[in-house]
Amino acid sequence: MSAFSPDSLSHSDAAKRSSLDAARAKAHIADLKYSTDSFSTLLQPRHSGLTHSRSLNSPLINRGYFARVSCVDLVLSRFLSSHPSSPIINVVEMGSGSSTLYLRAMSGETSPPLPSGAGMKFYEVDFHDVLENKKRALSRKEAPSASMPPSPPLPPLPPLPTYHAADLSVPNFSSTFKEKTAIDVSVPTLFIFEAVLMYMDRASSDRLLADISSVFTDATVLLYDPILMKTRFGATMCENLRRSGVNVTGMQTLTTLKDQLHRLESVGFPTTRGLNMLTAYSSVLSPSQRGHASSLEMLDEVEEWEMIMSHYVLTVGSNKNGGSSDDGTRTTNLLKSHIE
Repeated sequence: MSAFSPDSLSHSDAAKRSSLDAARAKAHIADLKYSTDSFSTLLQPRHSGLTHSRSLNSPLINRGYFARVSCVDLVLSRFLSSHPSSPIINVVEMGSGSSTLYLRAMSGETSPPLPSGAGMKFYEVDFHDVLENKKRALSRKEAPSASMPPSPPLPPLPPLPTYHAADLSVPNFSSTFKEKTAIDVSVPTLFIFEAVLMYMDRASSDRLLADISSVFTDATVLLYDPILMKTRFGATMCENLRRSGVNVTGMQTLTTLKDQLHRLESVGFPTTRGLNMLTAYSSVLSPSQRGHASSLEMLDEVEEWEMIMSHYVLTVGSNKNGGSSDDGTRTTNLLKSHIE
């Protein structure tokens, strides 16, 4: 994630470091066969002067990223499947950075794969320089780094999504987005915020969500973010984020899952559902997915795993008001468990 307006150089560096960590971590779990991702190595930042801040070979970290990737994959598939009569369905990845979600989805690498016949139009939003770097990497114009091993041959690249350069903290995002991309704001649209809003102050993130709800008539948002619970671990987490340059003032107003859901309701998304990632891993992911992860690496730090995963949440919200054709279950089913 990188599309936010930094208050200082340190905040900008923190976002770049986070984006680099996520890209490397997702490439690492693909190498270990947790997931399939033929494009992650290509899109890792290659010329950043930032140092890598944490080990990527911990089974705990690997399984956490596997849960994150798997949940986003699943919500995307369920969202597309829930609108079988819509010829066009928009998916907008906010602060897309080095994400390979679109490439994996179009290449059949998400789990589960996209439903057949889904009329998906995909958009990626981030800063201009981030998107330009991504396009250069995908066009294979960027010279390989001497410090990195050669990548295996890539599968055929799908047609690129629609890119939109934007600073998410600037007001009236949706109107400009609509004007520049000609996106149809009347069709079902999923906005994916994966560790994005945590880098924005509360007023700016609330304004952005409210703006989306007011312009798009059938909008669903998927949010993945940490919550700084009032626990000893939450305090440690807060201090670590602050030391890395993250402005935590916005997150400090959202310390529980209930806070996150109430925020969505207050900015125009009356139908909501949310889970902490520990619950999502044990209920939303299938037994076969969890068994696959367990077969790859043994997890010894069970108590630490439970503590960390309970401090991250996955929430969805819809601005549809229900009615005879939609009583809200379409949205809540995005995070339904396998036993519901």
